[in-house]
Amino acid sequence: IDEKKILQLCPPNVRPGYDGMEIEI
Repeated sequence: IDEKKILQLCPPNVRPGYDGMEIEI
């Protein structure tokens, strides 16, 4: 499972700093 792909489907307000496409884990 690709975490980034899952997070891509989430709205940008799910996490701070989440740009809607990429996220730093």
